[in-house]
Amino acid sequence: MPDQTPHMRRAARRREQSGGVGVRQPVFFLHIPKTAGTSFLLTLENIFGSSHLVRLDPNQPGFHERFAAILEGRDEPFSCLAGHIPLHALGRHADRFRVFTILRNPLARVFSLYRFIRQAPPEVKTELGLSENDTFQAFITSRAPGLSAQTNNAMCRMLADDPGFTDPHDPRFTHAEDHPALIEQALALLERIDFGLAEDMPGTHRIIQHQWPVPFALDELMLNTTERDETDRAWRHVLEVVNRNRLDIVLYERARTLFQARLAALDSTQAAGDPRGVVFQPVAGTCISLSDVAGRQGFYGWENTGIAWLTAGGPARIHFLPPAPLSRVRLRIFGMGTNYPFDRIKLHLHGYPLPFTIIERDAEWCTIETRLARSIEGVNTLSITPPCFIAVRSLDPTSSDTRSLGIALQSLEFSL
Repeated sequence: MPDQTPHMRRAARRREQSGGVGVRQPVFFLHIPKTAGTSFLLTLENIFGSSHLVRLDPNQPGFHERFAAILEGRDEPFSCLAGHIPLHALGRHADRFRVFTILRNPLARVFSLYRFIRQAPPEVKTELGLSENDTFQAFITSRAPGLSAQTNNAMCRMLADDPGFTDPHDPRFTHAEDHPALIEQALALLERIDFGLAEDMPGTHRIIQHQWPVPFALDELMLNTTERDETDRAWRHVLEVVNRNRLDIVLYERARTLFQARLAALDSTQAAGDPRGVVFQPVAGTCISLSDVAGRQGFYGWENTGIAWLTAGGPARIHFLPPAPLSRVRLRIFGMGTNYPFDRIKLHLHGYPLPFTIIERDAEWCTIETRLARSIEGVNTLSITPPCFIAVRSLDPTSSDTRSLGIALQSLEFSL
């Protein structure tokens, strides 16, 4: 099983002994573009809590200053750092993090990138050296650094601890394929960290559950998908991608063998470990924004409006360590429309129905409070099932939002 480097293990023990962020070593999600990372980021947000997940974009103003502050420990505490940031950028601070990444079949990754860019706004295409109606040939042969790095062995570039392959001013940037040692450098990292495959997200989730560990099963929600087309059926297009990603193809096949071996080594039981940091630890009498709640499932991402919508297809769940053997829960909820049937919401505590009373209602807003209920020892699960979902486009046909929504949660509070 992956072990992380010895200095990473020592750093983790020091943080546990000193009561560091979330008790655990922070996760660094090395997000390789177009590897199902957007969907996985939602998984991380639900595991650690929205406010404890820091997303960084190297193209945004102030990135270098913020990144430096994070690496030097001058930023706010967090549980997970994520971004399209190559390994070498961590430098000597790599031992502060538990590094994780996701790989994807190189052909599928590049064709997905093409479909994504085709749908991008004109200004984005201009930044990448493309025009509005450029062909696949223009896309794959582009020498614009921001695009070329993503279409030519991007996985090896980001995983190898060598800045020369991500620096457009370095000769190695243009001729990465002339350096097959990149494969071994990238594989060396994968051998000492946890990683997943976009083609096997259930297996990826199993590894996360055992290795971090997470005391509940993880949901799989696919976001940011692009509509399939016939681009990847043209043999000339496939050959172009193969010729520019030979190192990534070899890396992926070797990584896939390693990944399958790790899965086979897992037993069927959930790994034991300290659940703090990946489950909610409420303090009685304190109202907590959902953005601060770790250990949740079945929610879309936290929105600037101060709510997170529940996803359709199953109950939302909040996993928590109870503040007392007996407690009530108060939930502040936003509904789809002023006539939403809040009274038909179903709550369950570790599988048993949990009655509640509506104590306040104002248009789309509602506050409900449960009866006093007894918790079980260890991790408890509160499940929330909306009575109905409404397609956003049925209310606004011009909306680009394809979701069906019912209720959103703003905050919760436990009381004795």
